[in-house]
Amino acid sequence: WEVRKGTDDLVRAFCEEFRADEPVELMLHCSNPWIPRFDLEANIRRAAHGSHAPILASQPVAGDAIVDVYRDADAFVLPTRAEGWGLPIIEAMACGLPVIVTNYSAPAEYVNDAIGYPIRVEAMIDVDDRWFFPEGRAAGQWAQPDAAHLRAVMRHVFEHPDEASEKGRRAREEV
Repeated sequence: WEVRKGTDDLVRAFCEEFRADEPVELMLHCSNPWIPRFDLEANIRRAAHGSHAPILASQPVAGDAIVDVYRDADAFVLPTRAEGWGLPIIEAMACGLPVIVTNYSAPAEYVNDAIGYPIRVEAMIDVDDRWFFPEGRAAGQWAQPDAAHLRAVMRHVFEHPDEASEKGRRAREEV
């Protein structure tokens, strides 16, 4: 969980898109050992709002148990602002998941409409993350994913599971 990964944006988009009575849930498998006293559930409560479908906190797992986390999911979503490579994206694709990921930086090199769901970039914004980039130091820019497009793509994957599964199958072959 960090600003660069867009987890806050994901939680807000999910809360806005999915009602509490819909048969969908968001499982967040993330942590941040660099932030003292990091509390995933507290961060979810801070970012979530209104009545919404369930959001679950998944705790860290050891070794190849991460494969089970991926296999228990129907899709992988990462509205990241920038990635150097994107190992979790590649892992999800290798497990046959359709991926919903920002069409910027490294993922733009290997995720396309045939094997995934690229999220449009709304704008390039200045990097703003106090934990990893101290104030007063220019750190460049990164992408701000289009929240409306993220919501629409999540809704589409939810409503078209067969299409999403086929993209996941093709993504696995590609990886």
